[in-house]
Amino acid sequence: MKIFHILLLFTFFSFIVSYDSINDFCVADLKVPNTNSGYPCKPVENITSDDFVFHGLVAGNTNNSFKLGFTAATVTNFPGLNGLGISAVRVDIDEGGLSPMHTHPGIFLRR
Repeated sequence: MKIFHILLLFTFFSFIVSYDSINDFCVADLKVPNTNSGYPCKPVENITSDDFVFHGLVAGNTNNSFKLGFTAATVTNFPGLNGLGISAVRVDIDEGGLSPMHTHPGIFLRR
């Protein structure tokens, strides 16, 4: 009898769940302001292949006291990352350079 109730509940919930709000991807619409939950999605008809291509991870400027330069790929310059919770950084350290002690609170750092 318990299995019957479980199957009945599963069938009931499978019919009331709407999959219209689930996106395969959510390209950031940078023309509207950022919200607490991130950028809203661009309308599908406005999405282009350029939203998923990023050529900005070039050598950073190391002409500073630390001889350290970095370039970042975030949602603001790579809209295809929106909703994925990821970003990328290229770090360039010149000869004799150093990275000062720092922390990343609340961030998972993969090396």
